Amino acid sequence: MLALSCPWAKNSLDQNDYAAWWLRRIDIRYWRSTICLAVTVLLPACYSWDIAEVSPRVFIEEQRPEYVRVQMRDGPKISFENPEISSDTIVGFTGEGSGQLALSEITELEIRRFSGVKTGGFVTLQFSLLSAFLAVVIYAQPHYRGL
Repeated sequence: MLALSCPWAKNSLDQNDYAAWWLRRIDIRYWRSTICLAVTVLLPACYSWDIAEVSPRVFIEEQRPEYVRVQMRDGPKISFENPEISSDTIVGFTGEGSGQLALSEITELEIRRFSGVKTGGFVTLQFSLLSAFLAVVIYAQPHYRGL
């Protein structure tokens, strides 16, 4: 019978026990922290920017969104956190600190919203990758293949 030697293992394992040994080596804390990190990093992908169909003044005063992104007439897009309307100006926190912009300079207002389609795709991809990994691990066991 073929014996596999692992440099970090004290003794050699036969081929039948190798996959089981490898699965036992996986610490649950490692997987828990990996899953938390993946969710934290990839969760923003579940959101998208949608264009508001009403005027910026009406939308911000009625909806009180947490984040908005505005397109300036002659410039780039600027994101505002916790925006408010003060007379004819939008005021909020930008990447560089507190900022303000005249409503007459805004050509488009975008709102950050949850996207069910992106979330469904993300979850489907994660389950597919997990299934593929488990299929490879199971197939790697010699007794499964009839060896």
